[in-house]
Amino acid sequence: MPTLHGGRPAVNIKCYKGIFDAPFPLDLGKESDDGGKTWDEVKVDPAYTPQWIEDNIMIDELMEYQSIVADDVLGILVEGSKELFQEAGYDVEIDSAGHSGGWLEVHGLDEIENWSEDLVEVWKTFESRCEEAVENFPAALATEIYYNVFEGRKAEKAEKEEKIEAIWDEVESFLYAGDESTDSFSLIDQLKRDCPLLVAQVEVIKK
Repeated sequence: MPTLHGGRPAVNIKCYKGIFDAPFPLDLGKESDDGGKTWDEVKVDPAYTPQWIEDNIMIDELMEYQSIVADDVLGILVEGSKELFQEAGYDVEIDSAGHSGGWLEVHGLDEIENWSEDLVEVWKTFESRCEEAVENFPAALATEIYYNVFEGRKAEKAEKEEKIEAIWDEVESFLYAGDESTDSFSLIDQLKRDCPLLVAQVEVIKK
């Protein structure tokens, strides 16, 4: 039978696990490029590890993403659960309650002693969905940061490297001055020593 919270049937959805409890490497499922005819595993960059998160994500940023993901997971859970009860003939409202919203209270059900066997089974399904959402939260958080932070920073790094490469390509072209016998590596090294402003420009791009 369900637990009561605030006099209403409720499920405890407190999550005591964080991003470092997610399974690494992440399982991002499968994707199809041909309309579903074939499916391939989504490849995760092996550089995305708990150590990368610890080294690159500040606590405030992590807390912000944690809040965003929690709201998303809760919204999906509530809407799906309302549909579950509606299919059983109950028009319910589901609200978060308690400290930090750690309980989901369901409004609109019969008194518990009057529950039918069908409603008991629906409630068990609801509880299972809540448990699954809580269990999968660390992976959902890690996935959110992978797509929105890790891949974004990786793209920025690649763009910076391209800009730096382009600068040195221009320098190399200038130093050659049509003479392909010139030792470009030694000239570039000399330029780095003698032209600190150019080196400073590259360093700005790196940041």
